[in-house]
Amino acid sequence: MRDRIKGSFLSFTLGRGASSESGKGGFTLLELLVVMLILGLAVGLSSFFFIKGREKREAEGFLKDFQMALSQARIQAISHGERVSLFISPEDRTLWVDQEKKVKIPKDVSLKSRDVPLEGNDVVAFSFYPDGSNGGGDFFVKWGDKEWRLRINPVTGVIYTSLVSP
Repeated sequence: MRDRIKGSFLSFTLGRGASSESGKGGFTLLELLVVMLILGLAVGLSSFFFIKGREKREAEGFLKDFQMALSQARIQAISHGERVSLFISPEDRTLWVDQEKKVKIPKDVSLKSRDVPLEGNDVVAFSFYPDGSNGGGDFFVKWGDKEWRLRINPVTGVIYTSLVSP
């Protein structure tokens, strides 16, 4: 059988491949380098797409965490019968309702607000009241070329999310 490796690194045979001058079948160094180059390119490209996909999942995960934090603040305000605020710190790139449960804003995500009052040290406070209402407002979450709008109804406190730019 010709399916056994015969001796040196460059002269193994697997039944196919270029014939060397001595008539033994095997792969040349050039053929092996081309295959290794193709495999290297495949691994490099797949890791690039994997990283991009991970960043996208991170941004979309943050959007869901942000929606959940807004909902949590509203539910706490209704259930406890008192004003509850969601705080956003652009400096620390975090947002929170409870100090223990801070949500990190990913570095590639930009967060803007409109009609939301600022409280000391540029910390944005967005408040919900015991009846579930709030001052209303819009938040814009941008990652790469995608931008989402979170619109909070001032009367009901319901959060609507829409994709502004695909």
